[in-house]
Amino acid sequence: MNNVGRTLIIALVLLGTLLWTSSPALADGVTYTETDVASGSLGGASFSDALVTITLVGDTSTLTTDPLFGALEVFGPATVTVEGIGTASFTDSLAVFDNQAIGVAGILDSSLGGIGLDVLDTIDLAFGTYDLTTNIGPITDSSLFNPDDGSCSACFATNDGNFVLTSNSGTSTFSASTAVPEPSSLFLLGVGLSGLFLARRKKASSAIA
Repeated sequence: MNNVGRTLIIALVLLGTLLWTSSPALADGVTYTETDVASGSLGGASFSDALVTITLVGDTSTLTTDPLFGALEVFGPATVTVEGIGTASFTDSLAVFDNQAIGVAGILDSSLGGIGLDVLDTIDLAFGTYDLTTNIGPITDSSLFNPDDGSCSACFATNDGNFVLTSNSGTSTFSASTAVPEPSSLFLLGVGLSGLFLARRKKASSAIA
């Protein structure tokens, strides 16, 4: 087999591999996000009616079912960003969950309260059939959270101090997105591989001439 043939085969294998691994059905990595306008504190810095964004990146191949409530759970590293203050990483064991029986999805801290404490949840009928493995949302609906009563009964540990919510807007937004390359990235890869193939072919033609 000549160099042109080998180059074409390599290009096709690379492109096929990328397309296969970027399929939403096969993607394990999912980024889950909860947002709300709320009041509280982060690392001792108070905030009022600020945009709060909690992000957790989970591997759906580790999906489990909570034996007590039957909720689906995916654990992973999580961060919280508070508008006007900054971003901090949670240091406790956090998970995204979906309780299909009652239509609730959100973020919980499994290290607190024996069975865990919910950091921020969204209530919506769409979660009655959601399994945490695919894209969903953004879905905005009624929210649930554990407000701190001043005794740090609902303090969530971060690398920048405790994150605490005391009140919120009454609604929150949940979304999930799989880690899939954008179509533009696939297009650019295809263009690059095509250019490589044509360059090899031109070189081979010149050698023959």
